[in-house]
Amino acid sequence: MQIICRTCRRPLNRSDLPGGENVWIHGFGQAEDGDHPADPTLGDPHARCDMCNGEPVVALLPVTGTVHLAPMATSDDPWALCATCRTLISVDSWDDLLDHAITALHASATEAGITLAQLTEPLRRIHTQLRAQASGPPLALSAAPAVDRVVPARAPGMVTPARAVEGDLAPAPAHRAAGP
Repeated sequence: MQIICRTCRRPLNRSDLPGGENVWIHGFGQAEDGDHPADPTLGDPHARCDMCNGEPVVALLPVTGTVHLAPMATSDDPWALCATCRTLISVDSWDDLLDHAITALHASATEAGITLAQLTEPLRRIHTQLRAQASGPPLALSAAPAVDRVVPARAPGMVTPARAVEGDLAPAPAHRAAGP
């Protein structure tokens, strides 16, 4: 169980703002960015790959210490991986992983007004940190430890104050697939 959006069931990210305020946000590059505000609740997520937003998530990359994502955004949680990203990390092909992530995220970044250079350099920095701080190989979800905190993404989407949900995290309703 982790903090997810009640509306779309995607994992939310906590961002620490100056002055100590915390907010819950959708992850960068997700279709939900401009669709609706984050509505935090505790539940089982419908997760995407933290490297490329691919689905389904098949593994977690364990990390030690704190990974600095952006100003005011950090993570010390395992990173969710799709099959492609798991394979690229498993064979130590970090340059190919960066190319794959840039290709996958480029369209949504462009729509958000982010240039290729603005996308590439932060991803390169984050991948360098992850490579140095990975505490082992990617773990298949069946072998991975349960994660009860938010799995991060790269940049803020719409925000909901974290204090607005403290002590009021009722489990989300069960997710039902749309019709046949």
